[in-house]
Amino acid sequence: MGRIDLGVALVALLALGFHCAAMFFQSVTLAVPGTDGAVRAVNELGTVSQVAFWVPALLLVLALRRAWTPLLLVETCALIAVGVTMFWNYGLSVHLVAIAVSVAVTVTVLTSASPRVKRPPQLA
Repeated sequence: MGRIDLGVALVALLALGFHCAAMFFQSVTLAVPGTDGAVRAVNELGTVSQVAFWVPALLLVLALRRAWTPLLLVETCALIAVGVTMFWNYGLSVHLVAIAVSVAVTVTVLTSASPRVKRPPQLA
């Protein structure tokens, strides 16, 4: 993964993290100066909230595009599941499971994309 892809992935993850924090930890995110309008817009679950979720999700998938294809497909499906369970009025427990799966898959993709650690040669 190149520096640009890594940077895009980081920005996308920060944006998705803010979206999640604004939904579940509203008082914490409101403590950050200047976030009140964004937090309110995210919590309304309208067009702004959808853009604030789907655009970073798409950017994350694009940044991870060099990952192993089956793993990237799982990542894409996990992010879609998070969005669908959030915006289509699924229960909270279903949405939280989708988030947990998405986080686990994202960590797996990023870990698999990291350079291999070289081990010292074994002594005879």
